[in-house]
Amino acid sequence: MNDLRVALVLASLLCSTLALAAPARDGFVPDLSALAATPRFAGTDAAALDAAQHTVANTASRHQPLQFAVGAEMPLELADGRWTAAADNTAIWRMRLASSGAKLIAVGFARLQLPASAHLYLYDSAGNTVQGPYSASDVTADGSLVTAVVPGAEAVLEVRVAAAERSQVQLKLARIYHGFRVLSGSSADSVAETSPLTGDSAASCETNVVCPAGDTWRDPIRSEALIQIGNGPGLFLCSGQLVNNVRSDNAPYFLTAHHCNIGGSLTTPASSVVLYWNYQASSCAGTSGSLNQTQSGSTLLATDAGSDFTLIQLNQTPPSSFQVYYAGWDASTSDIPTSGVAIHQPEADIKKISSFIVPASRQAIPLDTGSLVNQTVQAWQVSWNSGITEEGSSGSGLWNQDRRIVGVLSGGNTACASGTASSGQDYFGRLDVAWTASSNSSGQLKAWLDPDNSGALCINGRNPGDGAAATGCGASSSSSGGSSSSGGGGGSSPSLGLLLAPLIWLRRRRSARRSSSAA
Repeated sequence: MNDLRVALVLASLLCSTLALAAPARDGFVPDLSALAATPRFAGTDAAALDAAQHTVANTASRHQPLQFAVGAEMPLELADGRWTAAADNTAIWRMRLASSGAKLIAVGFARLQLPASAHLYLYDSAGNTVQGPYSASDVTADGSLVTAVVPGAEAVLEVRVAAAERSQVQLKLARIYHGFRVLSGSSADSVAETSPLTGDSAASCETNVVCPAGDTWRDPIRSEALIQIGNGPGLFLCSGQLVNNVRSDNAPYFLTAHHCNIGGSLTTPASSVVLYWNYQASSCAGTSGSLNQTQSGSTLLATDAGSDFTLIQLNQTPPSSFQVYYAGWDASTSDIPTSGVAIHQPEADIKKISSFIVPASRQAIPLDTGSLVNQTVQAWQVSWNSGITEEGSSGSGLWNQDRRIVGVLSGGNTACASGTASSGQDYFGRLDVAWTASSNSSGQLKAWLDPDNSGALCINGRNPGDGAAATGCGASSSSSGGSSSSGGGGGSSPSLGLLLAPLIWLRRRRSARRSSSAA
């Protein structure tokens, strides 16, 4: 009994330590002891924000990216913050930013220059969510950057740099982003919240990817990410996936929908893209996920309205700790998907999986994007056996029975019926149409996914460290969909090992005592 008490005390201490603050990817943990002396600025107009939120709610459509935040101008500079010095010859600059009533905060920079030793972080006032480190490689050629979100109505910006390079730091904010939707992973507690204006939770018939429905799709699940888009008046969300190419060379190509508007305006450039990897629950009944695995920046490669696809190249290869997967695809014209799934992020919620067992059909559908001219999209029509898609699901892949992507979500009218069943149809822009949608490389997939003109129309998915993937069409050798990763298809967490350590110690101690007694 005494040993059990010791183990429980150790576990309690570890839980308390882990709850104090969530470190950044480089191990940085915020020091909250001196926040009171850090300059604080509030930068939103409540009336303007309220009006913008209602406009968004009244114009929301499944055929458009999901807006979740409104931007307010905040032209603050380095001189508005406060510098301090650390004992290790590091200079530290901080500033507090507030937006009354915000559920989330992100920051957009008009100008940012970081020397080699500098790292920038954004974290909530409790230090529970840390975004960063951002370095010079994350800053665009014109010196701009949009951060990922942190929860709550107040956030802290921090720059840490070698004292000798402090004078090289340049910084000017453009906007603070007031999030009016709650991403389930951003809540301080474990219960998913809903926006009183539009709601954030996915529909009741949706299924978490970690549930048994995802067991044969563990690899494809790791290819999907939530996308944040925008550096102007608002921030938007879509879904998408990392895709393999015939060279199998780990080029970070990411596929989503044309109507997500990446590169379609001055305020939604590809450079503003932020990806949230492994944003999913850790249990089948879970309601929240981590928002800490993020990366920023991309380049627009190709896009086409008639097949509703956009292909971007991420500025960096995703870190190995994210355990991503390069999705396989099928651009052949003869194969009809007879069954499969969509893996997506509905209503800014944690990752879900929807399945179909009735063969899809080819349809030409009008896509209402809110513009004056609607676009006809060559699409796969799908009726779901389980789950649906919603706002925020746009750009997610349609996976066929061979675990290859054959389309990206354009829209639809599906709704929950009873249990996990649904009604209506959804439509996915077809990859076989996108393959050579235009004679120009900027309007087709083939130039990028088969750059050597091998003639391949299908390829299997692969892990970053695997050899070249097979390119034949038909049944995939990886059709079991198994994965060597843990946590339902996402990156593993070191916290679990720490929490199990006391129990492992107790088991070994008891085993040693039994061995001693037997001797």
